[in-house]
Amino acid sequence: MSNLKTGLSIIAAAIVATAVVGPKVVGSQFESVMQAQVAKLNETPGYTAEITEFESSWFASDAKISISLDLDASSVNTDVNEEPMEPITSIIDVTAQHGPLLFNDVATFGWLTMTASVDGRSISENITTENNQPLYQITDHMTLLGNHSFNDMMPALEFNCVGCEQPLKIVYKGYEGAGQTSSSGIVYQGKGLATEFYVTEGELMFGNMNVDFTGDVSMEQLFAMGFYDSTARMLIEDVTYTNALTGQKVELTGLALTTDTQLDEKTQLANMSIGYALEAFKDGQYDGQDFDVEFEFTNIDSEFLKAYEGFLKQANELIDSDPEQYNSLQAEFIGKHVLALVEANPHVNLTKLNGTFAQGSFNGQLDSELVNITALPENIADPKFWLTHAKANGELLIDKGLANYFAQLMVASQIRQNPQAQGMPEEQIQEIAQAQSGTVINSLIQQGFIVELEKQFVSKISLLDMQFMINDQQIPLPY
Repeated sequence: MSNLKTGLSIIAAAIVATAVVGPKVVGSQFESVMQAQVAKLNETPGYTAEITEFESSWFASDAKISISLDLDASSVNTDVNEEPMEPITSIIDVTAQHGPLLFNDVATFGWLTMTASVDGRSISENITTENNQPLYQITDHMTLLGNHSFNDMMPALEFNCVGCEQPLKIVYKGYEGAGQTSSSGIVYQGKGLATEFYVTEGELMFGNMNVDFTGDVSMEQLFAMGFYDSTARMLIEDVTYTNALTGQKVELTGLALTTDTQLDEKTQLANMSIGYALEAFKDGQYDGQDFDVEFEFTNIDSEFLKAYEGFLKQANELIDSDPEQYNSLQAEFIGKHVLALVEANPHVNLTKLNGTFAQGSFNGQLDSELVNITALPENIADPKFWLTHAKANGELLIDKGLANYFAQLMVASQIRQNPQAQGMPEEQIQEIAQAQSGTVINSLIQQGFIVELEKQFVSKISLLDMQFMINDQQIPLPY
C-alpha cells in the first residue's frame, strides 16, 4: 500500500509540475516558432514580415506581426515601363493560451490555443466589417499529441471605394472553414457565401462557394512551392453578370475546379490533373451545358519548383542592382533545373474537352510529351529545337449541326467587320451567313482539315520528328 501511495504521489507531483511549469515552456517555444515562421516568410519573394510587439506571461502570449506583400517582387518583372503596384500591408494580432490546461469556453487539455486576426482597416480604410469584426480570423488548438484542429472565418463585409479612379463596391456575405492537421496530413472544408461586385459597367454576382482539400503535407510545406499527394475541389454554385447599359445577363451555373496530385517519393516525379467544369451557361443567345476541360501533367520534376522559388528570391535582388549577375544566375538555373525538368520526359495531356450547345456537341483530347532531350540549346526559345523533341496525338469530334453553326458565326463576324457592309440589317447578315456556312465546311473538307462522318466531323492531328499531320496530310512547318 505504501508503494502504491508513493507511486501515486510521484504521478501527482509530475502532473502538478507539468501544469505549473508547462505553460512557461510552451510560451517560450511559441515565441521561437513564431520567429522562425516570420524568418521563413521573409525568404518568400515579395513578402516582408516583422514581429513588432511580443508580450508573454506564464499562461498567455500576445503579439503583433506586420506583413507586407510587394506584388511586383513576388515574380520576376523585367518590364521597366510597367507602373509599379502599391504593396499590400496588414497587421496580424496574435493571442495564445499556454497549456496543458486551457480555459476557453470550457476547460480542456492541450498544449496551445492560438487566435490570429487581421483588422480590415489595416489593409484599406474602405473596408467595413459586420459589427467591426476582424477581416479574417483563424483559431488553432494543439492537442497533447501534437495534432491541430483549426477554424477560420471572414465576416460579412463591404468594400466601398467611391473616390477610386474606377468606383467599386463589393458586398461579401461571409466565409467559414474548419480543418485538422496530423502526421497523416491536412483535411479542410470551407463554405463561402455570396459575393456582389458593383462597377459602373454592371453587376457581377457570385453564389455560394464550397472548398474541399486533403493533402499529405505539413502546414509549412503547404505554403511553399512543391508537390505532394493531395486532392482539392472548389465549386461556385452560380455567377451572374448584368450589363448596366443594355440589361443583358450572362448566367453561369456550377463552376468547378478540381486538382489531383501524386508524388513518387523515390523518383521525386509528380503527376497532376487539373479539371475545369461548367454545368451550364446562358446569355439569351448562346446557351450550353456540360463543359469540361481537363489537363494531365506527368513526370514533372518536383525539385524544379523548389529551385524556382529560390531563383525568384535571388533574381529579384539582382535584376536591378546587378544585371550581369542576374543573367549568370538565370543561365545557371536553366542549365541545371530546366534541363532536369525536360529530361524527365514530361507529358502534357488534354484528357477532356467537351461541351453541348442546342445545335450539338463536341469533344476532343490531346496527348503530348517531350522526348530524347539530353541538352538545351543556346537559345532556349528556339522553336525548332522544341518541335524536334515534341511528340503529340489528338483528335476533335464535332456534331454536324454545331459545326455549321460555328461556320455561320464566323461568316457573320467577317461581314460585320467589312466596311462595305456597314448598316446592313442583322437579318440580312444572318441569311448570308447561313447560305455561306456550307461553303466554309466544304472548303475545310477539300483542304483535308476535317473528315466527314455520318453525324460528325473529325479532325486528327499528330506531330513526330518534325512531321506535323492533319488527317494523315502533312502540313509544312516554317522551320
